[in-house]
Amino acid sequence: MTAAIRDAGIGPFAIAVRLFETADRLRDMATEAEDRNRFTDATRATLAEAKTLGLLLSLGAKGGEDFTHAKDAAALEAAVTALVRQLPDLGDQLADELDRADRPEFADMVRTYATKCRALPQHQAVSGNNRQEIA
Repeated sequence: MTAAIRDAGIGPFAIAVRLFETADRLRDMATEAEDRNRFTDATRATLAEAKTLGLLLSLGAKGGEDFTHAKDAAALEAAVTALVRQLPDLGDQLADELDRADRPEFADMVRTYATKCRALPQHQAVSGNNRQEIA
């Protein structure tokens, strides 16, 4: 499942952030429904919030501090993804640093992504009028 999510462009930290935000919205919905005497809706929202929080707990989240860390990690992941997409050689350099930091799993992920990015049209050499241009 993680590979499918990653291939779709959604990283694990972004998913955690979305789950935290969903739980907050469900809490707001439950409160609003209760204020309007819509107790069935309040109960449903509360149960959905509990399931969402349960999922976060099963993923290892322990509280609000984890939400902050997930947001930071999601932002870092998005920045690295954008830079490697633009500059695949930078991905190789990052992967080398991750290898030196004894993080081979992350290094392999970054290298694989850099390789995929090199295959994108904007990184392919195009010949025209006897010269090489990079699109």
